[in-house]
Amino acid sequence: MENLNKEETGRMAPIAMFVYNRPEHTRKVVDALLNCPEAKETDIFIFSDAPRGLKDFESVREVRNYLKKITGFKSITIVARKANLGCTPNMIEGITRIMDTYGRGIIIEDDILVAPQFLKFMNLCLNKYQNDPNIWNISGISPEFNLKTDKDVVIWGHQNCWGWATWKDRWDNFEGNREKTLSEISLEQKKAFDFGGVIPCSPQLDYYAWDVAWNWTIFKNAKLSINPVKSLVKNIGLDGTGTNFAKGMPISDPWKDYIFPQQDCWNLPDFPQCDEELVKQIIEIKKAKSSHLVDYNEPSKKLLTFKLKGNLFKLHILVHKLPTIFNFKLKIFGLFTIDLALGKAKI
Repeated sequence: MENLNKEETGRMAPIAMFVYNRPEHTRKVVDALLNCPEAKETDIFIFSDAPRGLKDFESVREVRNYLKKITGFKSITIVARKANLGCTPNMIEGITRIMDTYGRGIIIEDDILVAPQFLKFMNLCLNKYQNDPNIWNISGISPEFNLKTDKDVVIWGHQNCWGWATWKDRWDNFEGNREKTLSEISLEQKKAFDFGGVIPCSPQLDYYAWDVAWNWTIFKNAKLSINPVKSLVKNIGLDGTGTNFAKGMPISDPWKDYIFPQQDCWNLPDFPQCDEELVKQIIEIKKAKSSHLVDYNEPSKKLLTFKLKGNLFKLHILVHKLPTIFNFKLKIFGLFTIDLALGKAKI
């Protein structure tokens, strides 16, 4: 059973936390992180995106005022964006900055509640597998509830973004070019990526959010992710407040009654390989839950999209040659805003 020794506790990976306009969620997530014994030896970098419009101004300000009062970590750095980047550009830039500076990092969003053992598990895996070329991702979430196994971890080819970690040399392979991916991916690859349509990942490549792009990067390179069998995180954002869920949407919340395990030691394999038997079990569970499979005849979304929401008009263009995200906003007569975003990934 793996445990942190004195040498390893001095090498705690930094946390990159991403927040926007949910002060109550943010407080709960920070409190949970501070409940990890390793927090006091951990540097945290908090990336706060700027408001998209007037309706988010007060909630973003409330979040930022709270961030200034946080204590308990080894160090706290707040990156307050001056312009709204959007979820994907904000996260890609923030993750890349942490990886370039520290060589590794633990990534948390403002709706991911972690168990007290979370930081311990992440650092154990980051230290143990830093030189294993096949492991590209460490996740804090279990792929499924109630897996029947006596193992402590699941090793498979999919990334799970609800509390995760990686290293710079792996993140450097991040595939942020939507046009290139959609032109190269074959139907056979789509079906394999989706486990025959049971896990609908390939359709999300049309939108190319950062987590789907990272998942695809791992899968297409035939690399692996390590997940605990008993989840060390749970999502508290399935309440209509998140970017990907419109308010009022009927959302099933499987985490509502989930209780974190007491386990704080894990049997981590020395030579990890994809666990085919557990993968088959995961697929069967998801197949039983799924009402339909992926329709591979649906056309891909266009590269250029226009969005009109409230008083905010957005023009989104993907330009894969730009090395960084560029965001430009222009207010016209104070009535609406044109938002032009260029970079590696579309907002």
